Amino acid sequence: MFGSRYRRFEAEGQPLPDGDWQVTAADGAGGARLSSADYELARLFDGTRGTAAILEDAARRLKRVLSAATLEGFVEELGLRGLMRPGSREPLPP
Repeated sequence: MFGSRYRRFEAEGQPLPDGDWQVTAADGAGGARLSSADYELARLFDGTRGTAAILEDAARRLKRVLSAATLEGFVEELGLRGLMRPGSREPLPP
């Protein structure tokens, strides 16, 4: 979705009674309902690391082993919902 390898999840999360999270884009222009596992995965996108580092962290900390393609699909979906921003190291392409 982005030309940048560094992406940042930028959203406010509210826990729901069923364990899911309602997330709203920081600018209020988007949002989604995420499972708690997907919310924790999204929070790994801090804007300072690329896909490989996120995959390692997901496997180590969250016990989720994902393919790069699966992770990129997840990021693309979050981006379409207005929840991802460019990271601190590389800007979005024009």
